Amino acid sequence: MKHLMTMLLLSAYASCIAQNVADCETDLQAVAARRAHFLDRYINGHDTTDMDSIVVYNEKLQTRLLECTQTQESLDKPFKSLEEYNVGLTRSPDGLLSIYSWDDETGGTMRYAISVFQFSDGHRVFSQKPIWLETEDPDESVSFFYDVLDEVVSGGKKYYVVKGVAVGSSAVSVHTVKIFSVEDGVLNSDARLIKTQTGIRNELSYEIDFSASPNRDNPINREEAWLQYDAKSHTICIPLIQENGRLTRKKIRYRFTGTYFEKI
Repeated sequence: MKHLMTMLLLSAYASCIAQNVADCETDLQAVAARRAHFLDRYINGHDTTDMDSIVVYNEKLQTRLLECTQTQESLDKPFKSLEEYNVGLTRSPDGLLSIYSWDDETGGTMRYAISVFQFSDGHRVFSQKPIWLETEDPDESVSFFYDVLDEVVSGGKKYYVVKGVAVGSSAVSVHTVKIFSVEDGVLNSDARLIKTQTGIRNELSYEIDFSASPNRDNPINREEAWLQYDAKSHTICIPLIQENGRLTRKKIRYRFTGTYFEKI
């Protein structure tokens, strides 16, 4: 009888959790749909009150997503239906890190990204905003659209390789590759695994401006400016940019050696 009661309780608990995840999916879709509704109205009518509503529903979507991404079930079954509303989802190969990112649609050619990081230490699941980007002056903050590129193990510890792109305008963008780790239930955004001449670093980043005079007559395709990554060889590839900001076709590569990413 005791065994039967335990099984019934576990079954009821699993059903409850599943229902909660289902409820979350429904709620998230509803919020995203309302956001899309006001965005469509704004694009077609340019009513400033609709923009206010877009801001409100961006905040609601992030808040609800933070609430809904703290269970194992939500990590195992991510909310892929949000992609219909232009909410991007990227996941690590082991499935223990997920990042949701979307354009808040409040900018012009400058794009503002909103993100939620969901991660697990193997036992518990957590979610948070990218707090490492927060500044005292919001006008000076930078937001990135993220993509999980790879995971590597160094010294028995797992690290995640994540690409970020910040769009300043149709001509200006910032590109970064950043290392993360999960330690005691905390997402470490300052994990250091990139060996450079100045020390072991957490990230590599660069800015490209195609409107600047050194690049106005530059025949190089803009795609040459994008950060690339080869997951098979665990190699980061970034463009060589001259001191005056001119983009070149030359590349700088950092390959994971088993301990660090090192320049080759």
